[in-house]
Amino acid sequence: MMHRTMTIFLAPHDHINVYLSNHKYKVQQEENKVIGVDTARYLLEVDGRYDEIKTMADGVWSITSEVYRMNGNRRISDAVIIVVDMPEGKDFHEMCALARYFFEDMEQIVQKKRKKKDGPER
Repeated sequence: MMHRTMTIFLAPHDHINVYLSNHKYKVQQEENKVIGVDTARYLLEVDGRYDEIKTMADGVWSITSEVYRMNGNRRISDAVIIVVDMPEGKDFHEMCALARYFFEDMEQIVQKKRKKKDGPER
């Protein structure tokens, strides 16, 4: 069996690498929520765009994590990470199409190549 997941990171650009590396800041707390289904499907909706994902089985199909900090009694959300298990029948290209559908203006982050140096600079 192939286990496929799609992980969505919602965080400010300047801090995304912290969350991508599975870290958080010392002042932050994390709250996790498990999302299960008992109808062999779930509805995923983002900004009015939705799709019904047929899981073909009941059980836990998603986990959301909110990374937040407290300012007095005020809770400030810094990041939300959503891990969605995908049905075995969905391949990588279908997951990419689904992500493009939900997040129309998303861009792939590409690291810039560094120039090779012959030796240490002096």
